Amino acid sequence: MSDVPGEKTLREALRVDLSRQLAAAIGAQPFQCALNAWRALIEFPALFRSGGRLVEGWFVVESDDRVVMNEHVWCELADGSIVDPSVLLLVPATTPVWYFAGLTRSWEEAETLEGEYFPHVRFDGRHGPNGLGHPGYRAAREAARRTVYARALRPQPPKAMQFLTAQDLDDGKSLTASDPRTPPVVNGGPLDLERSLAIAHALPAVPDRCWYNAREAMMQMPHQFLLAAYVEGWILHQGTEAIRITEHGWIEDPPTSIVDPTIVLDELPGRLEYFPGVRLSWGELQTCAPSFLPLARQQDRGDETLAYQHACHLALRRGEALAWHTGLPLLPEPGAVVTIEGRGRGLLSLEASFWAFPAPSLPSAPLPPQQPQQTAPFVRSQQEQDA
Repeated sequence: MSDVPGEKTLREALRVDLSRQLAAAIGAQPFQCALNAWRALIEFPALFRSGGRLVEGWFVVESDDRVVMNEHVWCELADGSIVDPSVLLLVPATTPVWYFAGLTRSWEEAETLEGEYFPHVRFDGRHGPNGLGHPGYRAAREAARRTVYARALRPQPPKAMQFLTAQDLDDGKSLTASDPRTPPVVNGGPLDLERSLAIAHALPAVPDRCWYNAREAMMQMPHQFLLAAYVEGWILHQGTEAIRITEHGWIEDPPTSIVDPTIVLDELPGRLEYFPGVRLSWGELQTCAPSFLPLARQQDRGDETLAYQHACHLALRRGEALAWHTGLPLLPEPGAVVTIEGRGRGLLSLEASFWAFPAPSLPSAPLPPQQPQQTAPFVRSQQEQDA
């Protein structure tokens, strides 16, 4: 067994025709990469016995709307070119795909693993249940993560990010609250749904205007919010189809903690977590009344700006941890400035310019790696799910 952390791309390294031929010959099935790769390697010794290898690692696939990272198993020939009987069952050959090899096994080593669980680095008893005790496997995972972030956060707005591994999907279901009207809320205490709804109706609150809704509530109702704080930060909300990290504004009131007249305008997600950054008292908010919002994006507020950036990164770390555990896509939703151009009564154009995500942070505070939850076996059988 050798350690070969590194990156290869489908376009440059994949033997497309050979991969298709072997996939047809072994009857390759979607979502069974370990079984497909092992059978291709073992059943065609003339191709792989002299210098060929079975590779355990990760690959990253970019589509129009998301970037997906997945634990993966494939083959390589002696010259280093990739033979993957699984990937072309899932995506066209023109799709951007990056391979990150964690470790390789020779033909003879792979043959002895018939009937074993894959990727075997998870089950060899030496590198931990997630395989990350193996330095090459861990390095390949982190290189793949960096590619996911680089590709997903490059466009405006960012693409969804998805982190997949061998896992028990039933565990992810338990993360969604059974009662969508009483979601678990952290970093500030419980959300006062009844009061949030009452404030939303009294304003009335406007969808997608969270900062202005929060500010107007405090300014129009000083008898209710004299001791409260206007807050700018981020929320993480997990629904049935995605985990979203959204730039957001709300009110923190000591008696009831969170009053959010915007979030209650839509159906509440199963999981909702608040990450506060900038806080302004009622008096401080009065001095900023003419300012555009959010203040964190409009002006340098020193320590408050750093707190806002930190809140963004906390939300991102939490979102990735949930994405590993659930398999749901993680979708960043930074705020935007909408420019409307018109002539007379006619609308000529409407364009949104999205702010940077993650919110800029100091170089000394990078995003640390996240460990995925312990997962269920990657079984080399008809029930394997590795897509």
